[in-house]
Amino acid sequence: MDAIILAAGKSKRMYPLTVEKPKGILKIANKSIIQHNLEQLEGLVDKAIIIVGHGREYILNHFPKEYKGLGLTYMEQWPQLGTWHALDRARYSTSDRFIVLMGDDLYSKKDIKSCIEKEFAILTTNKVNDKKRFGIVNEHNGKFMHVFEKEDKEILGLIDDNTLVNCGLYVLNKKVFEYNLGISKRAEFELTTLIEEFSKKNEIDVVKVQDYWIPINYPWDLLNTNEFLLKRMLDYKIDGIIASNVTIDGLSIVIGKGTEVKSGAYIEGPVIIGKNCKIGPRAYIRGCTSIGNNCRINAEVKNSIIGDNTNLSHQSIYVGDSIIGDDCNLGAGTITANSKHDGKNIRSIIYREVIAKEGIKFNREIVDTGRTKFGTVIGDRTKLGIGTKIRPGRKIWLDKLTEEGQVVKEDLI
Repeated sequence: MDAIILAAGKSKRMYPLTVEKPKGILKIANKSIIQHNLEQLEGLVDKAIIIVGHGREYILNHFPKEYKGLGLTYMEQWPQLGTWHALDRARYSTSDRFIVLMGDDLYSKKDIKSCIEKEFAILTTNKVNDKKRFGIVNEHNGKFMHVFEKEDKEILGLIDDNTLVNCGLYVLNKKVFEYNLGISKRAEFELTTLIEEFSKKNEIDVVKVQDYWIPINYPWDLLNTNEFLLKRMLDYKIDGIIASNVTIDGLSIVIGKGTEVKSGAYIEGPVIIGKNCKIGPRAYIRGCTSIGNNCRINAEVKNSIIGDNTNLSHQSIYVGDSIIGDDCNLGAGTITANSKHDGKNIRSIIYREVIAKEGIKFNREIVDTGRTKFGTVIGDRTKLGIGTKIRPGRKIWLDKLTEEGQVVKEDLI
């Protein structure tokens, strides 16, 4: 049996993190989203076919032809015309029976296995907060009947505590490639349209999530997921060099090979620190923080994701509830404000590209993050001048520079 991972999309809602990179390569708990899913597939499938498109080189460089004994094959989707169009790229490469999953959500091995035990299956859950963000699955006696997409007006009258949403994981066989379907209302070739047609002649079991399914749609979802994974982590593994007078508090701590933790540092788990980092002296790494490889950290960092080769090397820096990209440098006195005085949820801007006569423009939508604590999102290779202050929920795009003492009141794009 094969797995087909759909990872070709551009994920504009995740900007600036996905301007260059595909969403599936973004790291949570120091592993990419695709890597997390490949680990869940170990022992369940023989081969994974990864459908690539936007930022394909990042995936190809990150994963060669094999991952922990799991064979990897790559198929390119270009242009990206929808999820059914993406699946069709694997038409001649997959086994007769296969599992399909989205390359930008996290799935559990337990739930994948439950689906594989059925001849045909769709994974669903009723345990999400905002069900209007997802397709709604209609079932009868445990069998799939219909899916209402997010734009369907019927969805508003269907939602209650028991309503099931579509998790985007399916067990199918090659008969699906016999269907020749038209374009949807959203001007795409959609997998849900295919599932509906396939279900008319084949019973599809509706499987409910027993462990976890984590959709990752917005940058702050990375923080939520990072916290979830670190709190489940039971590892205590220190391969680095720990100086005297270092405090390590907690049972869930991972420190990579070649990392030096200098005197006076305080690490409060759960925390993951990558390889060849320099931590301290007097750094304070607070819980639910992931730090990549080759980083220099001498700051206070709380509940954040720090990319590879990034420097927070001054004691006067505070980074809270934030995502900092790769190859960044934060000057002395950089402060990320991560809460509002009124205690209300922080709102942040989401971008959608629009092709206009004069070039690419952005539509902007202000979205409630659902978090009372949310700092900033900083793209790769950004350099912040000393004393930079960033208001809650603001984003700084790739390769940006700030002046000394600059207050970031609006997104820098």
